[in-house]
Amino acid sequence: MTMSLETLRGPITHSTMTEKKAGPSIKQSKTIFPLLEMNFVTHLSLANNHIWDFGERGFSDTTQALQNLGSSYAGAGLDIDDIYEPIKLEKSNEKIAIFCAAEAQFGCLKDYDDYQKGYAWIFSHHLIRKIDMYKEKGFKIVLFSHVGLEMCELPLPEWRFYLKIFLEQKVDLIVNTHPHVLQG
Repeated sequence: MTMSLETLRGPITHSTMTEKKAGPSIKQSKTIFPLLEMNFVTHLSLANNHIWDFGERGFSDTTQALQNLGSSYAGAGLDIDDIYEPIKLEKSNEKIAIFCAAEAQFGCLKDYDDYQKGYAWIFSHHLIRKIDMYKEKGFKIVLFSHVGLEMCELPLPEWRFYLKIFLEQKVDLIVNTHPHVLQG
């Protein structure tokens, strides 16, 4: 299987209506498409702390743009089922489910929230149930996570601890993207 998975670090939108949050609001324009195509990006994780910076409008603009481009995505949505649905890759007898989730920051749908939109929380029982479900169906499980301290060259001990639990219990591979540097 040939594929490339990247984290989309903010919505693709022309909206100027940002949500009230701490920190910067990040977005990008459709000029990112040639870059995605040039780098053969076929799948995108939307589970990160900027995907909801421009609210539901920014998110809807993003998903529409990605559908028009023909890119698949996971890790965020307008309802609980979409948020925790993985990217599924199947070829011959090989089956891979890629789950995208992040630590709790702005836009994260935590299990105790009343609303049903946002991005996937790495500690959600919904995520664990979906991983179990796909594992039982014979899928190899990849967790594409967006966690950790930015610009820190070593993962924090608590993240090493939690991600190790995922590996010991259910997950075959973890790829982490939040730190903005390569980590040991």
